[in-house]
Amino acid sequence: MDNNSLEIIYGINPIISSLNEGNLYKIIVVKDTKNPKIWDIIKKAKKKKIKVLFKEKSFFRQYRDYSHQGIIGFIQLGNFINYEEFLNIISKTKEDIVFFDSITDTGNMGAMIRTSFLLGIKYILLPLKNTAPINETVLKTSTGAALKVNFITVKKEYNSFISDLKAIGYNIISLEASGNIFIEELIKKDITLSPFLLVIGGEDRGVHRKILKSSDYILKLNMKNSQDINSYNASVAFGISLYLLKNLKQ
Repeated sequence: MDNNSLEIIYGINPIISSLNEGNLYKIIVVKDTKNPKIWDIIKKAKKKKIKVLFKEKSFFRQYRDYSHQGIIGFIQLGNFINYEEFLNIISKTKEDIVFFDSITDTGNMGAMIRTSFLLGIKYILLPLKNTAPINETVLKTSTGAALKVNFITVKKEYNSFISDLKAIGYNIISLEASGNIFIEELIKKDITLSPFLLVIGGEDRGVHRKILKSSDYILKLNMKNSQDINSYNASVAFGISLYLLKNLKQ
């Protein structure tokens, strides 16, 4: 993730707040710092698997106009909540949720967030790596929806994360070009799908194999001219699938 796609915050207290809120992506600390508050931040950041980099004092000259106190942070926009809080909420509400697995294009990310919000999704899961940041571009593309949903960064192994959801009654539905059932066929079945986790993968990577292996259903979409173009755009495929699952199967 490029630093230019993130917002910068300066100083100890703002970084502590961001650390607690869960939207801190990375911190840069002056080498050989003796400040105990900074070392406490470093300890907590590493525990949460947040990147920690150390730089010479000369690096911080570019931020001389800010009260950085020898530490700066890079944050993502949007409302990020921690994984445990998220699990506690959905174990009670049993609402449908989505996971954007390796969606690195900010245009697709924004469009998918917008679709999710309009179809009643409140919680969007993102991987720890290989994901577009929730930045100004995503905010604009989502027409503001990125500020109206909740994001959760999945820092656990995929097997463990999927097991957590299955334990509280979730169906795992993955969307993949090589899926084993057309979405129309699944909707016609006399089964209850909700609550479900809908997983969409990046256009170059697809859904992670560990998630596919644990999926209850792997969906594919019908295409009329697949001999010429062999797949939908990721955000389009996601929109079609979520709309059908939310409106025709409920």
